[in-house]
Amino acid sequence: MAVSQWARRMNAKGWRGLRSHKSPGRPSRLSRDQRRSLLRILKRGAVAAGFRTDRWTLARIQEVIEREFGIRYQLNYVGELLHRWDWSVQQPVARAIERDDQLVKAWLRHDWPRIKKGAALARHHRVFR
Repeated sequence: MAVSQWARRMNAKGWRGLRSHKSPGRPSRLSRDQRRSLLRILKRGAVAAGFRTDRWTLARIQEVIEREFGIRYQLNYVGELLHRWDWSVQQPVARAIERDDQLVKAWLRHDWPRIKKGAALARHHRVFR
């Protein structure tokens, strides 16, 4: 059966007819405008979308899609969609809310060199048996 299909394609389109074609699959339930709107929402951040933290998860994105467009996707498919749109999994750098960058810079400038120098001196005076 397959050989006769190949022969028909060869006769109709020549060698080009034998090239493999990716199956288009089922059309997306999100329209092009909805997709653009979703990407704008994602770029604004999770806090702007109503979440407590600015960390996007598949579950949160699934919730936004359902809330905004009335379309429910499975979590694994949400991941596939994002991958298809060139969005990748990323882990944000964990930082304390109380972090004071000026204080960290001052500590690195003043205290750390003193601590480092003290450790080097302590190593220098060690006695090995």
